Amino acid sequence: MQPLINALGDRDEHVRTYAASALAFFDDERAIKPLIRLLSDTSPGVRSAAVMGLKREEDPRIVEALIRMLSDSDETVRHRAVNSLGLSKDPRAVKPLIGRLSDQEDRVREGAANALGKLKAVVAVPQLLVLL
Repeated sequence: MQPLINALGDRDEHVRTYAASALAFFDDERAIKPLIRLLSDTSPGVRSAAVMGLKREEDPRIVEALIRMLSDSDETVRHRAVNSLGLSKDPRAVKPLIGRLSDQEDRVREGAANALGKLKAVVAVPQLLVLL
């Protein structure tokens, strides 16, 4: 595990991306802080991989970080963030996910709608009906 965590700080963005992607398969507390730090990487691919690396955790720090990623400039990052938040079971994600129902990208809007369904967010029904 530690070599993967160390690789998150590599100069090469491809190494950081692969390390973050690999960490998605583990449930290790030691990876949380380094992955959260990667969410501010200049590379969209690295940020996207970091979001995937955090998707399995039910941790308040992770939910807050994923909510911030909903406004990322990269659509893949936003798409992965909405999907990860749908797995979070955290009600704090509902309002920000409702906001993504108006994202300019179809797959982000669809992902947000699916995530709200997984969270059983009844409060989102009026906004979801508008999309039909």
